[in-house]
Amino acid sequence: MATLLHISKSDTEKKFALFELGFRPFFLLGGLFACVSVLPWVLSLHGVAFMPLGGGLWWHVHEMIFGFALAIIIGFLLTAAQNWTGVPSATGGLLAVLTLLWLLPRVLLTFVSMDFWWLVMALDVAAALTAASVLARMVIKAGQWRNAPFVVILLGFSVLNALSYWFIHLNDFASSLRIMESVLWLVAVVMNMMGGRVIAFFTERASEFTRRAEPKWLLSASNAALLGLAVAFLFESDVPMRIFALMSALLVGYRFSLWGWQASFKNPLLWSLHVSFFSLPLACALLAAGFVRSGALHVFTIAAMSGLIMAMVSRVSLGHTGRALTTPKGMAVAYVLLVLAALLRVLAVVWTQAYLPLIDSALLLWMLAWLIFLYHYARMYFLPRTDGRPG
Repeated sequence: MATLLHISKSDTEKKFALFELGFRPFFLLGGLFACVSVLPWVLSLHGVAFMPLGGGLWWHVHEMIFGFALAIIIGFLLTAAQNWTGVPSATGGLLAVLTLLWLLPRVLLTFVSMDFWWLVMALDVAAALTAASVLARMVIKAGQWRNAPFVVILLGFSVLNALSYWFIHLNDFASSLRIMESVLWLVAVVMNMMGGRVIAFFTERASEFTRRAEPKWLLSASNAALLGLAVAFLFESDVPMRIFALMSALLVGYRFSLWGWQASFKNPLLWSLHVSFFSLPLACALLAAGFVRSGALHVFTIAAMSGLIMAMVSRVSLGHTGRALTTPKGMAVAYVLLVLAALLRVLAVVWTQAYLPLIDSALLLWMLAWLIFLYHYARMYFLPRTDGRPG
């Protein structure tokens, strides 16, 4: 029996493990996509021709949500759900197909004409639907209905993504943009749910912080406020938008205050989680105060959404590849660079005379942050766990 369990280092390194569990291909491709995907949009601002399906601005907004963010959400859910339910997740060929369904639209969006919008839409929607079906199977088999909302959210992504394609096909950019900005607050709901499960847990595990039980109503109330904000964006209703933004800032901010941020300062794997999540209620507060909408949205998309993605992926990747939970050298710099990129991007909307230089600077910091991440993490996704366990 001992010989069966023995796994030498050379044997481990020979095995190709990219499709062993969902986090591997989706975190890798999400990081790669983040690194390169903003560059064409910024080049288009400088007059460099870039005319993908839907046009440059539509492509930029759509791909940050349904390309970058959704890849990480799928990778995280397919990985975490296996731990939550005890039911095996997508692996091997099924995971490879799911990855391909996500990847093909990213490529086709850049090269195909509007005549083929339906093909790109079908593939793109199929990725989220397939992920939802895998997750639903796990939830149903385990009878773990508390995780069913994640299935509903993935289905919501599918429907809203299809509508974003449909309206851009009709040349109705305004309606498509409203849908995509609304989806951002569905991402915020996912962040609120996942953050509540893991940020306090990670902080307690790595510090002297002791969690207190949250009031039972708080998660539901904060999610309801964020969903109200999503609806207000969808219907472009300014007063409800400000009301729900204020409610979200207060409720999500209160949740965050219970997660031990005071104990996170010495550990980059912790403070990166706390700083990025705090940017969510901050973005909501800016919206409620009537700050420039583009600026508030970029506080959310760069500092909160992207920052939390990098922080979460950094921690989860180490744990799920069997590595020590210590920050790789340079990753603290990457976390800081994302925050600085957010600050410059927000400054660009208020200091319009320096708009392009600030955008360029934000882009450079953004790309450098993701290059640092890829330098430390890309190889991990191809290699098996260091402890020889599956996954």
